[in-house]
Amino acid sequence: MPSQLFLNKDKLKAVQSKYIDTKGELNFSYFEPVPIKKRHGKVFFTDGHHRAFLAYQLGYQTIPIEWDTDDLDWELYDICVQWCEESKISWIGDLASRILSTPDYEILWIKRCENMHREIIDKQKTT
Repeated sequence: MPSQLFLNKDKLKAVQSKYIDTKGELNFSYFEPVPIKKRHGKVFFTDGHHRAFLAYQLGYQTIPIEWDTDDLDWELYDICVQWCEESKISWIGDLASRILSTPDYEILWIKRCENMHREIIDKQKTT
């Protein structure tokens, strides 16, 4: 399950040029595993959405994954996963109609996440 609502068109192009070989296939020797995490019974991507989407576009049914062991802000991810559920985004293919220009991505996704992160920090300060 994705943990973000949108993809960046320019980043997707960069990922395509990095990972697609001359035959138009994914070059798995460069393709880093996509990190995943399981929380509250849900498995979701913590990063690598553009790589996962590229594999989906090329018709791949499976991709390399690995469990994310980083110490991340899991409350933030819980909220992002909730946003995805509310937006009916349950698999990477659901992002096909949610590819944005860089300016729109910055406003609609990055700023939204930054605002939410500030709210979490402010909430933690008051408790």
